[in-house]
Amino acid sequence: MLGRFERTLFYIAIVSLYPEVILGWLAFKVASKWEVLQNLVKVPGMEDPGRKLSVTGRRAWGDRVLQRFLIGTLGNILAGYFGVLTTFILLEIWT
Repeated sequence: MLGRFERTLFYIAIVSLYPEVILGWLAFKVASKWEVLQNLVKVPGMEDPGRKLSVTGRRAWGDRVLQRFLIGTLGNILAGYFGVLTTFILLEIWT
């Protein structure tokens, strides 16, 4: 659901020529995800040698979450951009 909202927001921002909306949304996303990602991959104290596997697993999971976040955001920006391009091409054909 959030992805659909983002694509629509990026589409409207590009059509309206307001890149500030995109930059503001990206800043908001980074700020909101920062704390979540910090806690997600936070390494517990290394006093317990048995936790090494747990730490490695958490880091790998955190990497996957971050990659999904970045790739999803980039995909939504591109979808908004190509939606605008498609709209302009269709409007040019129909006029």
